[in-house]
Amino acid sequence: MRTLGPVAPGAGRHEVLQTGGTALGPRVKVVAVLGRAKNDGGHAGDFADQGQPPSEEETVCKDGPMNESSIRQFQESITIKASAETLYNLVSDVTRTGEWSPVCTSCWWDDQDSAGQPGAWFTGHNELPNRTWETRSQVVAAERGREFAWVVGGKFVRWGFTLTPAADGTILSESWEFLPEGIAMFKEKYGEAADAQIADRTQQALDGIPKTLAAIKRIAEDSGVDGGGRLFS
Repeated sequence: MRTLGPVAPGAGRHEVLQTGGTALGPRVKVVAVLGRAKNDGGHAGDFADQGQPPSEEETVCKDGPMNESSIRQFQESITIKASAETLYNLVSDVTRTGEWSPVCTSCWWDDQDSAGQPGAWFTGHNELPNRTWETRSQVVAAERGREFAWVVGGKFVRWGFTLTPAADGTILSESWEFLPEGIAMFKEKYGEAADAQIADRTQQALDGIPKTLAAIKRIAEDSGVDGGGRLFS
């Protein structure tokens, strides 16, 4: 089912995709914010050399794919049988990113003394079949048991995890947002090809987030232990 949420002044259209049971869990909600046009002003190699859900209202457009060149924000969630504390410890340890990311094979803190704190920087090594690259990212949110987020290049793309307690564990949500300065940088770098390049990076995020969440669920549930060292059942 696709529904449109309210349109804020000057904002793009909010489109919510909601599904029933999937391989990811009993109920998954996907949120995307669509820009008004292609010339609105991923987590990709283009940044290497550069130093939230609406309410559901009207049902429309039941068929057809979203336009990747207009998507600026995406979120997906999964329910995991683990405590929020356990999941926070997992996702905030960027050195373990290679265990669940389909693109980022390894990460390390630039300064171990500030590791995991707001303002801390870390470097990620990314690999695709046709290229490899590194990015530097800055932690912008680190609230234990609730949220961990970072911005690639300090201003281009925001990635994050939020954790919400649930009756059968914790709802883990991963979000991605192509920020205005990231869009502007792509337009300056690629010119007429910018929309195609942005769509490619967007597709990487749309494809990667479900895989990341599924891998984190497997890792967390296979351990079978919550943040207090108790078996979670």
